[in-house]
Amino acid sequence: METMEFFMGDASPASGTLTGLVDRASATLTTLRVVRCRAVKNMRGLEVCKRLRSLTVAECALTSLAGASSCRALEELYVYGNHIDSLEELQNGCFERLRTLWLNDNRLRALDGVEFLRSLQHLNVAQNLLERVPDGTTTSALEHLNIAGNPIRSLSDIAIATRVPSLTICDDLHGACSFCRGDWYRSYVLCALPHLCVLDGRDVSVLERQQAEEEHSGRRTWFNLQCVRLREAYRRARDDALEHLSSITNPIEHELFNARAHGSRSEADRALVKLNEREQGFFTHEDRARESLERTIAQVFRDAEILAETVREERFRFTEAADITFSDVYENFKERWPSTVFRAERLLQSFHDLSNVVIASNVVELNLHATGLVEIPHKLNECSRLETLVLSNNSIKRLNNLPRSETLRHLDFGNNKLWNSADINVLTACVMNASSIVLRGNCKWLAETKFYAPILVKSMPRLLVLDGVEITTDVRAKHMKTECTLDASAVRRRGRSHVVASKGRSMRIEEFSLECESLRRTKMCEKFETVRVAHVAHNCLRSIKGFGVCRQLRHLCIEGNKLVRLDGLSLLRELRYLNIKNCGVKKLNPAWFISLSELRCVNVEENALKTISVLKQCSELCEIYAARNKLTDVHGVLSLASLQHLRLLSLQGNAVSTSKGYPHHVIFKFPQINILDTDYINSELRSEAVKMYTGRLTEDMIPTGQSACAHKVNLSGLNLLHLDGAIAKAHFQGMKQIKLDNNSLHDVSALGNLPCLTKLELRNNRINTVFGRFGFFAKLEFLDLSGNYISSLSVLSLGCCSNLRTLLLCDNFLTRLDGITQLKSLRVLKADKNKLNRIDSSTFVGCDALRLLSLRKNAFRTLKHLSKLVSVRELRLDGNRVDDIEEISWLAWLPRLRILSLGGNKIASECDRYVEFTIMCCRGLKRLDGESVLKS
Repeated sequence: METMEFFMGDASPASGTLTGLVDRASATLTTLRVVRCRAVKNMRGLEVCKRLRSLTVAECALTSLAGASSCRALEELYVYGNHIDSLEELQNGCFERLRTLWLNDNRLRALDGVEFLRSLQHLNVAQNLLERVPDGTTTSALEHLNIAGNPIRSLSDIAIATRVPSLTICDDLHGACSFCRGDWYRSYVLCALPHLCVLDGRDVSVLERQQAEEEHSGRRTWFNLQCVRLREAYRRARDDALEHLSSITNPIEHELFNARAHGSRSEADRALVKLNEREQGFFTHEDRARESLERTIAQVFRDAEILAETVREERFRFTEAADITFSDVYENFKERWPSTVFRAERLLQSFHDLSNVVIASNVVELNLHATGLVEIPHKLNECSRLETLVLSNNSIKRLNNLPRSETLRHLDFGNNKLWNSADINVLTACVMNASSIVLRGNCKWLAETKFYAPILVKSMPRLLVLDGVEITTDVRAKHMKTECTLDASAVRRRGRSHVVASKGRSMRIEEFSLECESLRRTKMCEKFETVRVAHVAHNCLRSIKGFGVCRQLRHLCIEGNKLVRLDGLSLLRELRYLNIKNCGVKKLNPAWFISLSELRCVNVEENALKTISVLKQCSELCEIYAARNKLTDVHGVLSLASLQHLRLLSLQGNAVSTSKGYPHHVIFKFPQINILDTDYINSELRSEAVKMYTGRLTEDMIPTGQSACAHKVNLSGLNLLHLDGAIAKAHFQGMKQIKLDNNSLHDVSALGNLPCLTKLELRNNRINTVFGRFGFFAKLEFLDLSGNYISSLSVLSLGCCSNLRTLLLCDNFLTRLDGITQLKSLRVLKADKNKLNRIDSSTFVGCDALRLLSLRKNAFRTLKHLSKLVSVRELRLDGNRVDDIEEISWLAWLPRLRILSLGGNKIASECDRYVEFTIMCCRGLKRLDGESVLKS
């Protein structure tokens, strides 16, 4: 007996086991099927089935796999349609031969224990309660995985999918996973899993994969374009609202000025309260506008029908759609506080020098508002009874001269140029008893309240009002903690978290958010090793070294943490998305990015960067946001053209974006991008860029290492068609040597007016224009025109090049050397590999300074007219058609000739007395055809 089957109603086992269905005769049983027997609650009783290979207990009442571990020869196990919620029985290692396991239509929340099935090839866990399938869940032998109908929200939650060749996430029986929405999920999965061979039971062809990549790339580009446009619209609306805020606060500033001038402390406090009310109203509407922006992006994300390619986009999927836009939110702010016409009047005299001003030692209140001070007056040390000190609207940079006083209660340093955080320590040490301090409107660290408020509140227990805002108990409690030790409780209390707890295992924290908490330092514990998403925006962090423990971090947002140091960034090797917007970064260290090979998107907007060339190390970058920096290095920007996957580039608000022809130049240099700033690059715009910049010399082509300090530049092999006179005038004024070999230039007149140019190399071009017109190239001494298809020298008009000493005309189509007589200073002439068939009597008339003449591989037969070159010292005449040895006698008229080469002519190979006759004619000859001449 090999097979036994039981169906609904066939049997009623006792005690809910299989003991009543199998007996001792089942020892040879290899296949057992029990279907729809609702009384079966476990699989005990299979001890006698030692040879059982295939077991099916489907649509019964099983709650676990208890009893199946006795069948060690089991290869197939089908337990679908039960109530199984645990797989603890798989951990004993008894199923070493199991190849197929069907657990679909059960109640599983985790797959703990499946990793012990070393031979498992087919796993079906469809229609369960699984939210994740970690990579360590199964072994490397797995060939097919079915997870259809599970509440899995993202493809990233299926870590094992990166190595399974066959995957089913949607089928007709169980439905689809939670993230399989829209008609385009298949194309996303094919793009995300390039190794996948079978998806949802259908083979993946090469053509289908290519179509999927095109579809997915188009939808992603459209989504990114919409996001960039929305953010720009949000920024413009916010800037307008900030201008409106300035217009409504100016009158209040005027009231505050008058109150301080007349010594009315109560009116000054009321004015500060009004200012704070307006500013808080703006911040409230700003938060609403930001939420509206996120909701709008979420709606655009759904319209694009693309899945969570990055964690940043995944966060958008669970946000409700927006009913109003952020511009409407700011309109409400403007209606709440309408602006009025205001003209400030100066009421106090500005004192730039207080050396002659008498300050009484018993003064109680001193108002030096807007007096042009650049430092705190030393005479304040004599005021022993001073209680109120107003130094606002000056240019004070440091508080070093602040007097130590126990009587000072009210201080106002608003709208100065304080920037160093060390001044906060000076303030807390000198005026411990102060009850009211104003620091608003300063620079750098002291530009925002969130940076200095926690320190002042923590160090000055008697402080009651800060920047016109009363410090309540709740505010003090919030600012007392400026350092956060991140653990699971802190994350759950102060931000979002995804925590997975299991028996005998520590918590797994995968995402946390601690935004706008005034944090200055973070300490990570070992529980954060599994963190993938971290949001710590708008805090006071100075360093990200604490994130070094998060080796699996993929998404990091530290936006708004001014003056933060990025040391330790190189440890985050799995990072995909990096947001360091508005962090006061002045320079990107190459060592930070050399290990970030997986980085896909980087946001460095609103910093002080002058170059972003270091980002070219991240070969997988798709999006770069670098707007509103100080980018002036054109070479650094265009060096990013090597990033083959780059699709979006934002450079607006920089110096490089204001240059002439900026968009077309960038589009031409970056053929792979689809979005530049806020505009989608269509085919018409791209064709215009190609037409405009093909073969054109631009600033980025000029090597930075060969600048004016070296007086030479190499522009060879750039496929140049023409030169821009403006570029030449701006960058080549001090150049002495310019090399332009291997291009396609027809005209180089743009270089004609360079005052210092003495050497010009134009080998392998298409030069066919006048050189010496209008006094061009007047100081040129060296000119290489080899390989330019020149057929006549009369076209070049070299007569004005009066200082030319070396002229190279090799590899052309010259038949005559007309025009050489105009070059009175010429010393070296090389015209090898041309079509010169004769030399006329007037060819070298006036060339008295010629020292070297090379006419190799031409076609002339006589040397008669070379006798006029009385100053020549070296003649190279190899490879011509001289066949009469008597022609050598014309060289006897050259008294200074020392080197001669006639190899390749008939006289050198066929005449027996060639050497003796040549030596006899040329008495001063020292080398003939490369060999020394021995004279008897």
